[in-house]
Amino acid sequence: MVENVTSTGIDALLKYVNEHGDTDVLNLSKVFKVDVTVIEQWANILENAHMVKVSYKLDKMFIAPLSMSTEDIKAMSAETDVRRKAIVSDVRSREIELNQIEEKINQFSKFTEDAEKIFKVNAGSVKKTLDELHALKNKANEEYDGVKKSKDYLDSLSEKMEKEMASVRGKVEGIKKIDAGAENAQKFIDDMKSKIKLMEADRSDMQKKFDASIAAYKKEMGTLASSIDSEVKSLKDMVARQEKLVRDNIHAASNYEKEIDRLVKDLDRREKVTRDRVNKARSDIDSVYDLAGQKTKIIVNEVDNYINKFGGLASIDNSIRSIKEGLEKAKKDCEYCRQQFVLINTELREIEANPKLSLEEKNQRVKSVNDKVEDIDSKIVQIGKDVEGSNPENLEPKS
Repeated sequence: MVENVTSTGIDALLKYVNEHGDTDVLNLSKVFKVDVTVIEQWANILENAHMVKVSYKLDKMFIAPLSMSTEDIKAMSAETDVRRKAIVSDVRSREIELNQIEEKINQFSKFTEDAEKIFKVNAGSVKKTLDELHALKNKANEEYDGVKKSKDYLDSLSEKMEKEMASVRGKVEGIKKIDAGAENAQKFIDDMKSKIKLMEADRSDMQKKFDASIAAYKKEMGTLASSIDSEVKSLKDMVARQEKLVRDNIHAASNYEKEIDRLVKDLDRREKVTRDRVNKARSDIDSVYDLAGQKTKIIVNEVDNYINKFGGLASIDNSIRSIKEGLEKAKKDCEYCRQQFVLINTELREIEANPKLSLEEKNQRVKSVNDKVEDIDSKIVQIGKDVEGSNPENLEPKS
């Protein structure tokens, strides 16, 4: 009997959702006069049967009819599962590939280190001289990079200042709007005063007519006069309140305007000082930047020319340096890929374990993860090529 009641409730829920669309469980519990947990159980049964879509908004469960057919849902579910498993398999195979690449990097690094030791012995003092020359070239490039960073910082500071000035202009426009509002309120009060004067004149005129009227209409006219007196008093009270409100607003607006004017003037003064300093600093840094670029280029060229005088020894030394730098970069790239794989596996587990995600949301999330994997795949292929390009066999001196 209990199963029959449950089945009937689920059927009724499905029919209601199909007719009324997306509905939260709290409202559904009121409609069916059952506890929220019962609605949630029915919803889970229907969702597992691919008959409704369950979603969460602001931590509240909503149940909606499916926009896809049962066949489409099954197809999407299968597609999502296949893609997820393919990603897991691809990540595993790529991790194996990374292991192979890292093993090759270690072999090449050991070979290069041994070659460098032999070169140091054979080259003698030349190797030390070459090291000092390269250190000088690196130092020149570092100094130039430092100047460039200072230039970029000043450029960004100047842009930030302009945005702040635009913000101040917006505040000034706001003050103008406050003034316009106060002016409109004053016009309203003047208009109301004019109307009161007219009503008072009418009241006086009516009193004269009242005195000249016959006694039969005295009571009626008196009631009418009293009514007009009451309306006039009401209007006077309203105008008095409006006048006080406008005076308060005008006073507050005036104080606000004075304060803003003071702040604006102070900010203008500070901005002028800052702008002058920044402009001077930018002018100075531009000159230093241009001069540093010229000097760096001269130093690097002179060092390169001097290094080239060592002929084959310089060529071998350059090859060793290039291979070491390439292998070091490849190591960092491999580590980056491993970190990304950890994040991808974590994300896949979260997608699979999250009950609040609809089928469509899971499908889109898995597709997004798949795109990330493809990007890393491309990076691993490039790492492999870079490592092959850093093969120590390239240590033969160039003619």
